[in-house]
Amino acid sequence: VRINGGLEPAEANPADTLLRLLKRGRAAVESVQGEEKSGSTLIAALIQNRKLYFLSVGDSRISLYRNGGLIQLNREHVYGRQLDDMATNGMIDMQSAKSNKQRQALTSYIGKSGMIDIDRNVRPIELYPGDKVVLVSDGVYGTLRDAEMTELLKRPAEEAAAAIEKAVMAKQAPRQDNMTVIVLQIEQ
Repeated sequence: VRINGGLEPAEANPADTLLRLLKRGRAAVESVQGEEKSGSTLIAALIQNRKLYFLSVGDSRISLYRNGGLIQLNREHVYGRQLDDMATNGMIDMQSAKSNKQRQALTSYIGKSGMIDIDRNVRPIELYPGDKVVLVSDGVYGTLRDAEMTELLKRPAEEAAAAIEKAVMAKQAPRQDNMTVIVLQIEQ
């Protein structure tokens, strides 16, 4: 959906635009669901005047690559986060939290009935020349370590995205999950 290209009018607040688009996405998924419930994760970035707004539902990640470092901006909506909170609060031991086989189970996604968790920023993140905004699915960050991604992100955006894809495929992970990678580079 293009925002200022004639299809969707931009709102005064880009964070509100992302929420409105999320609402439309949820309605579209719910309109095609039959008896069998399914859904999707969502991650979106809107850059306006070198300011980044983002929104996520599910377990995909959005990160900022700046000055050679990779900073994760959102949290995954997975059961593991709840388990870690329970361990921190003494409700279960840390070993039980870390070894739970359901750690990666989604706790929020588009298509889930009722309330969903949304990660977003309402204050923009200022972007500078050379910054890269990196959007990846769990099939990428679940296969590559942050250090591997950081090394590959030293390249120009298009080359970095292709190198990340190639590195994930080279791992030949037996249960490779979906793989999506988008790298947006801020120019001078």
